Amino acid sequence: MLVNLAEEIKSLRIVRSDRVYFIQSADDRLRRLHKPGEVTLPNIDDVELHTLTTQLTTSFFDSIREDYEPFDDWFRAKAREGRSAWVYREESGADIQMPDNRFI
Repeated sequence: MLVNLAEEIKSLRIVRSDRVYFIQSADDRLRRLHKPGEVTLPNIDDVELHTLTTQLTTSFFDSIREDYEPFDDWFRAKAREGRSAWVYREESGADIQMPDNRFI
């Protein structure tokens, strides 16, 4: 009985071999299907947080500090960890724009 079951499994595998992927062939196929691409976002820069710590005292971050009092400490800790952030930059190159169109 067990031998018959093994033979049935083998025959199913042969019949459906076009649908069976071994690990290496599946990995290869998935890599070809999902090649990572480069994404470019206009006016968005990926910067290290430590480059922004000098701007923490600006009014831009006031509303965040109001909602989350330890924001500055949290921000500095993440900067020490080497984290980065996306920053929207106007064409003029300024980092952060205030609501009244002044640049920081």
